[in-house]
Amino acid sequence: EKLRQKCHDLKTIPLIGQQRDDLRKNLRIVAIDKNAIAAFEVIEDKQIVTILNIFYGGRDYEAIMGSETPHINDGLDR
Repeated sequence: EKLRQKCHDLKTIPLIGQQRDDLRKNLRIVAIDKNAIAAFEVIEDKQIVTILNIFYGGRDYEAIMGSETPHINDGLDR
């Protein structure tokens, strides 16, 4: 339920979370709860928000999102 609510929040407040252009252009990170974060991309001029990945349990999102070609679902393994 928290995940669903946070994703809904992105529609109305797309610039929440921490900007991480150091890892990937337009990347933002937001905590969903104490065990999960969402990585998403905001293209302001086109008003587009794309959820790139959800990371659970302390996955190294910086290494995954910082690679040149991050793979969707890399953070979903448990």
